[in-house]
Amino acid sequence: MAKANEDNPSRPTAPGFRGLDFYAMRVLRHCRWPGTLRLATLTGADRLLSAGRIDKQLRFSPADDVELDVWLIRGRGPGAAASPGTVLIIHGLWDSKARFFDLGELMARRGFDVVMPDLRRHGASTGGHTTFGALEKRDLAALMDRLRAAGDVRGPLWVFGFSMGAAIAIQYSTIDPLVRGAVAAAPFADGPSITRRAVPLMSKEKFQAVWARAAERAGFDPDDTSTIEAARRLNCPLIVIHGRLDLVVPYSQGRAVYEAAPQPKRLYTVGWAGHPSLLLKGRRWFADRIEEVIGMQSEV
Repeated sequence: MAKANEDNPSRPTAPGFRGLDFYAMRVLRHCRWPGTLRLATLTGADRLLSAGRIDKQLRFSPADDVELDVWLIRGRGPGAAASPGTVLIIHGLWDSKARFFDLGELMARRGFDVVMPDLRRHGASTGGHTTFGALEKRDLAALMDRLRAAGDVRGPLWVFGFSMGAAIAIQYSTIDPLVRGAVAAAPFADGPSITRRAVPLMSKEKFQAVWARAAERAGFDPDDTSTIEAARRLNCPLIVIHGRLDLVVPYSQGRAVYEAAPQPKRLYTVGWAGHPSLLLKGRRWFADRIEEVIGMQSEV
């Protein structure tokens, strides 16, 4: 029976090691330990709070049973009382908010309020599924609505993300009219195309059935993971950054996202960089790109 189900991908409940449910869960569930371990290197939220490195930790539940763990850093330094706005920083797959904590601290020293969440099923957040932006962007929209209502964030909003976080940054920017610009480092084109690379020998028909089953189990529309379609609907400036040698998220996907977006936009191609090595550009360089996209607002 398991063999028959494997050969008939139209049956969404196929059991067995190689059935649709097995592959669907491979799409939806990814290892969370790298991000959790990275969080552990920061000694915990309580110590960060007592040291004044973060100003608030909160647990926030969006529409379903997921609970997000979020850190806020208030703007510091000259002019912080009149914050120029807020920066939302979104980590990538298998990671956590700890990845860009140094960038968050730097943006706070430049006067910005900073919001750093763990995405669902990442870091200290809960959740059983990763949906490549389909549900994550709605989690973030609900979170930012909560923070604005509570007066925890001020002014306009800019978004930065890396890898899956870059795709989510663009997708999120299309549903929050208060976003004034996005910086996306190594964004993928859509959920199916990036996960297809993990199973290149699977038939097209079975892969489509796997994704349909994954979407059914997690409660989302696969088309809602398209970063290219989101880029077409952007109403704010966009900077795309991508390594030419990226073997995880091909450069062609970031280029396609960039080409889909309206002006104003800019593309930074880093010729020597792969996927993780793109981050060797350093926090100051990425902070400068966030301030650059802020300056592009005058081009709208």
